[in-house]
Amino acid sequence: MKINVELKSVQTIEKQEEKQIVKTKGEIKNLEKGTIIEFVDKKIKYKIIILQEKIILNKNKEQMIFETNKTTKSNIKTQYGDINIIIYTKNIEIKKENGKIVDILLNYQIKLEEQISYKNKVEIKISY
Repeated sequence: MKINVELKSVQTIEKQEEKQIVKTKGEIKNLEKGTIIEFVDKKIKYKIIILQEKIILNKNKEQMIFETNKTTKSNIKTQYGDINIIIYTKNIEIKKENGKIVDILLNYQIKLEEQISYKNKVEIKISY
């Protein structure tokens, strides 16, 4: 099913906020064990897999896994090389209207290379 996607992200590093907003069109598929949302923005391909207890975010070939009150590890590729990250998910909220997902909220902490740590908040709004 075709959807409109608005992804807002806020990173807070030492009391400074960096915001990003993506507005685009995508597709949502409801499967037996979860939901898949796919969209592309500026050549970046996003695939969000929503399962019972976790969310898997694939951004191009990078993967981040979010599970409430759990720590996961990931690796992101930059122009300067690979960076190992640790993700601690504080909470995940999924809002539905008439059985359809309309809002996803992720609050998590990222730690880069066991050094720099910062807060993240991602909100994904979906309209049909």
